[in-house]
Amino acid sequence: MFLVDNPVVEQWPKELIDRGDLVIASVTEIYGPERMVAATSQRETFAAALVEARSEGYRGIRVAADNSSLVDTPERLEAWMAWEEVADRFMAENPVTGLCAFDRTRVGPATLSEVMGTHRVSMSD
Repeated sequence: MFLVDNPVVEQWPKELIDRGDLVIASVTEIYGPERMVAATSQRETFAAALVEARSEGYRGIRVAADNSSLVDTPERLEAWMAWEEVADRFMAENPVTGLCAFDRTRVGPATLSEVMGTHRVSMSD
């Protein structure tokens, strides 16, 4: 699964999308038009995606996302930090891998540092 503010589906291999191997969605499709993460309902969203993937023969799901617009206000950042705690637990208990990306031109260093501090493994640059 790939999530971004404005996905351009045409740039991805059509056969992967047609087979359902790759799901591309906008951030607002997954997190809502306000881009305010509600941890409990997000967990349910990804749990449902996992159930669907497993019913189709996949062992788990991988999610890559540009989450920059989900931390661009203090309120969104606070909601995101609550989600990080729930998401980490969900991934530890399920065959789910997440790759969160943040655009340094849109997210300030203090916010990036705070978000990166929630993970055991993080990369910068």
